[in-house]
Amino acid sequence: MNSQVHNNDVIVIGGGIIGICASYYLQKSGKKVVLLDQNQVGTGSSYGNTGWIVPSHSIPIKSPGTLQTLKWLLNPKSPFYIKPTFNIDLWDWLIKFRKYSSSSNIEDRISLSTKLSQESLNLYKEIIQSENIHCEFEQKGIIQLHNDERSFEEGVKDAELLRLNGIKSNILIQKELKLIEPSIKSNIYGGIHFINDAYLNPFTTVSSLANIFIKNGGIIYPNTQVEDLHINGNKITSISTNKGIYTSKYIVLATGAWSSKLMKKIGVNLPIQPAKGYSISFKNTKHTPTRPLILSETRVGISPFNNYFRAAGTLELSGLNLKIAPKRIESIKKAIHSYIDIDLKNSSEDIWCGMRPLSPDGLPVIGLTSKIDNLMISTGHSTTGVTLGAVTGKIIQQLIDNQKPLIDIEKLSPNRFI
Repeated sequence: MNSQVHNNDVIVIGGGIIGICASYYLQKSGKKVVLLDQNQVGTGSSYGNTGWIVPSHSIPIKSPGTLQTLKWLLNPKSPFYIKPTFNIDLWDWLIKFRKYSSSSNIEDRISLSTKLSQESLNLYKEIIQSENIHCEFEQKGIIQLHNDERSFEEGVKDAELLRLNGIKSNILIQKELKLIEPSIKSNIYGGIHFINDAYLNPFTTVSSLANIFIKNGGIIYPNTQVEDLHINGNKITSISTNKGIYTSKYIVLATGAWSSKLMKKIGVNLPIQPAKGYSISFKNTKHTPTRPLILSETRVGISPFNNYFRAAGTLELSGLNLKIAPKRIESIKKAIHSYIDIDLKNSSEDIWCGMRPLSPDGLPVIGLTSKIDNLMISTGHSTTGVTLGAVTGKIIQQLIDNQKPLIDIEKLSPNRFI
């Protein structure tokens, strides 16, 4: 047990992609950094996702005001499901979500999201090259598939909106889809190829950055659960954990879906809802996809990795729990067979779920709060944690070093909710 650990410049709480990127950049700037994780680094939400770095995913989740989405909310097999509950925090979040989804500044949020994600992609490429990281990084683009005409037309409209913000894409008809990706079924109506999107192996990336961090003098304490945050005036003076007490000049909160729970310990109500996502990694499968695919109507994403491919998707608002719901797994498998010619009978399966942190307006929450001078919040990345990991880590470093952030993040401030 580490009874007391002092003299740190920064303590980062959370060892996922956000926390490890922040630790990497802070260390590069000369800071003495300690990272705490409640489990093992990279084994939370950064473990079983698709690893996408997708500027094309810059449009906020649609409002629950349409009939289609309302049907989804009541269906446990749907892409977006809310478990019936009387949780006050959830209903407060839903009210805020509806408000932001129907507001007139969606275009501004899309513009900011595309800037963040494009900058993050550039930063990832710099890190991978400079550190010689082997993480299966590929920039082949991502193909968004549509099963029917109506969905395809909506996708084309979204692609046009993204194009206005610098996101390039090609519209593809049935025959063209097969030429680019042979595994796609011949009856798929159409697709959109977002040509600059990329992907990587998320766990390999986090693990590699963690090893670099340790090699350069950083300290990681795994299996360290934060029990309390102690405040004197407007500063956090110490952190109590199951392993002892830690102190630091700055604290970076990168705990994803657990952020709201921790913030309540210091009297701050941060509207972040945990949303469960599922994935299945298939091994021993022939004729797998050769590039990432989005199965639009089902909101399932597919990534091919070395020796296996992964299908991930769904948003389930059912609280902070990691219970596997068989119906959600069934819906992912059904989606695969609807879009792809593939035989999964002899495949081995690795089923996983993780918690995504959703903010009401679809934007991450990054920056200092007006209540605590030395607490840097970094959460609310929704389904784009990997996409925005590098740029978030860089911005956190710049804010702590009193540098001007490479992107104006005023609209990302925690104070918009607090």
